[in-house]
Amino acid sequence: MPRGRVFVLAPDGTARARFDVWLGLTEASQNRGLMEVRGLAPSKGMLFLYNAAQPRQFWMRNTRIPLDIIFARGERIVRVHRGVPPCPDSVRNCPVYASGEPSDTILEIAGGSAEKLGVREGDRIRWGSVNR
Repeated sequence: MPRGRVFVLAPDGTARARFDVWLGLTEASQNRGLMEVRGLAPSKGMLFLYNAAQPRQFWMRNTRIPLDIIFARGERIVRVHRGVPPCPDSVRNCPVYASGEPSDTILEIAGGSAEKLGVREGDRIRWGSVNR
């Protein structure tokens, strides 16, 4: 899976955090996401990039770790779901987490990281690919 780097910036441009991420660019990688991942370092994550902004919904089926889900439109963060619990494969009705408004970029990071780093709606994310 391709990799990239994401920076989260406060509205004044001050850097809040940097993450090395897997890039979810294809439908297959977007559907798989971080399923079955058993641990995620605080500096790691996954960035999902879509061609068009529209209301998005994520769920945590087969996810083993808590995550923060950050929805953005372009670079502007529009919604942060903090500490989303895992939903094992034995649970049939996993909760759905919505963007609240059109989104074309979603960043998943380790649960609790957004709170610790002060990431919030109105912040910006910037990304670039890394060849490894």
